[in-house]
Amino acid sequence: MYYPVRAMLSGVNPYYTTSYLEAFPVRVVFPLYSPGVLLVNLPFGLLPCELSAIVFFTASVALIPVLAILILSVAGLAPGLASTVWLSVFIAAGRPLYANLTLGQTALPIAVGIVLALHFARRRPGWGGVGLA
Repeated sequence: MYYPVRAMLSGVNPYYTTSYLEAFPVRVVFPLYSPGVLLVNLPFGLLPCELSAIVFFTASVALIPVLAILILSVAGLAPGLASTVWLSVFIAAGRPLYANLTLGQTALPIAVGIVLALHFARRRPGWGGVGLA
């Protein structure tokens, strides 16, 4: 998702494939994606490509145990070290996470937000709103 964000920041329509590929010659032609994806990835587009990839990968990997702790908490289980590590490994072993880490997908932040929204919706709606946002 780096190049669509860079296209948007450069004033190129990231949805217009012809001008997009002329300005940013990449091998992968991205399918349609929501404008929210561009906004979520906007901070990464402000960095140079290589640094952006490293920061995105690191941030995504850091969200795995956060998601595991949230899932365990929502399930009513105590998020201890062993359970958090095992659930993190289970999450990391899936194909969706591979796509998230390699293609710039935003599945992890969205999953964390959804779990927060569902968990806090009735008790603390403000925090649920933060998760939804």
